[in-house]
Amino acid sequence: MRKLVLLGVAVVALFALVACSARESITANQFETRMTGLGYSVEDVTGYVEMLGLVSYRIAYQDDIFVEFFVFESDRLAIQLFNNMQNMLMVGSRGSASSYRTSSASNFNRISHTSGGQFVFVGRVDSTVLIVATDASNRSVADEVINLIGY
Repeated sequence: MRKLVLLGVAVVALFALVACSARESITANQFETRMTGLGYSVEDVTGYVEMLGLVSYRIAYQDDIFVEFFVFESDRLAIQLFNNMQNMLMVGSRGSASSYRTSSASNFNRISHTSGGQFVFVGRVDSTVLIVATDASNRSVADEVINLIGY
C-alpha cells in the first residue's frame, strides 16, 4: 500500500513539474506561419496601434475565431497586458455564470475564461501575449490553436 501511495505522489509531482515548466515563446513570423498553415487570414496591424513598447501586433481570423498576438520589448510590458486582460475578464463576468482556469510558472501565465456563451484565452510567454476569443461552442477549435502556438 505504501508503494502505491509513493507511486501516486511521484506521478502527481511529475505532472505538476511538466504542467508548470517553462514554455518557449514564438516570434510574430512563427505565429503567422502557424496560423496561415491552419487556414487563417493573418494581418500585421502593428502600425495601427499605439501601445508602449509594442514591437509587433498580428491578428488572425477564421469564421468565428479571432486571435491576437503581441510582441513587446520586455516581459514586464507583456505581464502588464496579461494582468489587465485578466482583471477585465474577472470584473466583466461578475454577477453572471462563468468559469475560469489559470496557471503560471517562471516565464508564463494563462487564463481560460468562459462567460455568457463566450470563450476567451489569454496566454503570456516571456514578452509575448496570445489572445483567442470565440463562442464557447468553438472551444475545441480554439484549443487546437492554443496548442499549436504552444501557449
